[in-house]
Amino acid sequence: MIEVNDKRRCSGCTACASICPQNCIHMKYDSEGFYYPEVNNKLCINCNLCENVCPYIKEQTNRSDKMTVYGCQNNEESIRKISTSGGMFAAIAEYILTMDGVVFGAGYDSQMHVIHKSAESIDQIRELQGSKYVQSELCDTFSIVKEYLKSGKYVFFTGTPCQVEGLLYFLNGINTDNLVTADVKCYGVPSSELFDIFQEYLSELYGSKVKNFYFRDKKYGYAGVNIKAVLKNGKIIEDKLTIKSYSKTMFSKVGLRRSCYECVFTTRKKLSDFTLGDIWTIEDYDKNMDDDKGTTCVEVNSLKGEKIFKEIECKGAIRTVKISELEGDRLFKYQKNLQRHYDINEDRRNAFFKDMREMPYPQLMNKHFPNSAKNIIDNIAKPILRLIPGASVVFRLRKKKRAGKVCYLK
Repeated sequence: MIEVNDKRRCSGCTACASICPQNCIHMKYDSEGFYYPEVNNKLCINCNLCENVCPYIKEQTNRSDKMTVYGCQNNEESIRKISTSGGMFAAIAEYILTMDGVVFGAGYDSQMHVIHKSAESIDQIRELQGSKYVQSELCDTFSIVKEYLKSGKYVFFTGTPCQVEGLLYFLNGINTDNLVTADVKCYGVPSSELFDIFQEYLSELYGSKVKNFYFRDKKYGYAGVNIKAVLKNGKIIEDKLTIKSYSKTMFSKVGLRRSCYECVFTTRKKLSDFTLGDIWTIEDYDKNMDDDKGTTCVEVNSLKGEKIFKEIECKGAIRTVKISELEGDRLFKYQKNLQRHYDINEDRRNAFFKDMREMPYPQLMNKHFPNSAKNIIDNIAKPILRLIPGASVVFRLRKKKRAGKVCYLK
């Protein structure tokens, strides 16, 4: 029987709940707004299947050392425009659709909760594009993927590294020849319940519920990241400090899930076929690709991934530049969260989540993440700077300085 005695060793991947033959494990919010398995002991038959699929208990050893790195851009400019980086997710997803397959990724439901959704059309794929800085609710996604594979259907599953590994552990013993997986370079996940509270605050402040939310809109180009909310009354909220507040809980590292501080999944040796992220210095490898519209850093981790990548490339769907093994190592070293664990300030983190339960959202943010003079000046200057010729150069230099060579999709 699965027991979460140490929250640093549970990513909420749902493998245990998905495998349970008695349906006695359910994912529940804890007091911080993160999902953890809860077991009904009266129904448990002690089959231990939940422990056998837990990536923290049963670690797979068939991890490939192979990794080829590319800088990639989707040749459809309209796709790249709405993608977080270079549109490689869409290229793989559309490839799977040509094989009458189904795609799974993070999107919004009708209540603006971030969930894993399936897509079997181009329009549905568009809903899955773009970063969501929230841990998606997987619900019964793993079981649905399993049934599709058993029926012989092609499946493309994308998610955080822990979600991808959770799925692969769950599918142990199932033929996965038709399964393609891609994880994203993950910074860590903030509280999904806090995201709900944040949206409620926006709805009260602006008089309409949120219809869509963009964590990385390209209004200022690829490097000049813009956060935007589209309300149901048609109003667009951007260039305001209120809309940027939730992301602070992530990038400050105060509001992350406990397992993210000591993540065991963001290692170089992956079980996935692809790893997708950003690359900010594409001009180092191909100056013609340096157009500030977004480039995906693609790590191809398997022979299956390499075959699919080459087929997509041959069809002319993407333009690419191969990055040498030496440069690939250099890029990897810039991903500092893959090299060390995050330090955690327990007192600050505990105080934040305690206040999350007791304070209105604006008071919570003002107490823990007050806007500095620099925040205010930057927020005023950014829309003005955008109107100046050559402003994109400034945005790109700042982004490179802050993020290093590689940044994160999650």
